[in-house]
Amino acid sequence: ENPMKGNSINVAEHHYILGISIDVIQKPSGRRVEKTFLPFTQEYEDYLIQYIKAYLDMLSKNNWLDKAYINVVDEPVADSNRYDYSTIEWLHNIIRRNFPDLKIVSAVHDESVLKRVDLWDILAPSLDKINPENDRWWSVIDAKRPLWAYICSSTSNIDYQPVDHRSWFWACWKYDLVGFIYWGLYSWGYSAGNNYDTMLSVYPALRWPNKAQWLLENRAGDGFLIYPSPHGEPWSSIRLANIRDGIEDYEYFYLLREVAGNLSRDNADHLALINEAADLLEIGPDIMNTTTDYSRNPDSFLARREKIADLIERINRYI
Repeated sequence: ENPMKGNSINVAEHHYILGISIDVIQKPSGRRVEKTFLPFTQEYEDYLIQYIKAYLDMLSKNNWLDKAYINVVDEPVADSNRYDYSTIEWLHNIIRRNFPDLKIVSAVHDESVLKRVDLWDILAPSLDKINPENDRWWSVIDAKRPLWAYICSSTSNIDYQPVDHRSWFWACWKYDLVGFIYWGLYSWGYSAGNNYDTMLSVYPALRWPNKAQWLLENRAGDGFLIYPSPHGEPWSSIRLANIRDGIEDYEYFYLLREVAGNLSRDNADHLALINEAADLLEIGPDIMNTTTDYSRNPDSFLARREKIADLIERINRYI
């Protein structure tokens, strides 16, 4: 079914709307040939279908298919020369016809996309755009179209405080954001066009960071949360450790809500615990006022987490 079967295909352009540019390694000569598919062509549609199908087959074999989604267009802006909404609609229709269960998501920072909210299953506005004074994002949300959030640059950088990275998931709880996107896990030297084989070399003189650009548009650390070790296995970062802590904080909130839901309001002791849980599940301005206005004191977060953990244990003694 794949006319390029037997070749090694590397997709080099992730902005589908601009066309797909691939490098085809011809066998047996090993000659590299660049091939570009343009939108509104059958060749493009055929390639996109077989490409997505290959991904879904891999996800299915690993039992990950229920977690799959596709981000076809990154940060679309209405009425932009870069993003023609007729092209977006054409692309999305291909996916919906051939993969009806695959959710379409887009990371967005411009509210103009709300003019065509019907094109997406999930919207993920930039976290700093979500605040109590702006209810436009919530106006399009229903059971079939949840609201996510995403981070690009800003607080993902190395030179921010660790609590900044942890706070993302407190914002997710506070504003009921059920998904979260971060754009790059290991994009070392993304803007410098570095050779990844060289960057992962076992020879220190050729290896990251000696031969890699770690500043993406002068933003230190944006686009990578792990580092390549001398032999290529991933090494974690302080930022990723704090992101992990933030996700665990979110799980504490979730677990408290679950166990408190098993208590009875007809029991006086239970009712006191229910009220205490309600107070702890509410993130007030002392910890987080908005997604950009929150405490930079990590003790504020740790103290709340400790209280939640203590209450979970006390409730478990009743149920």
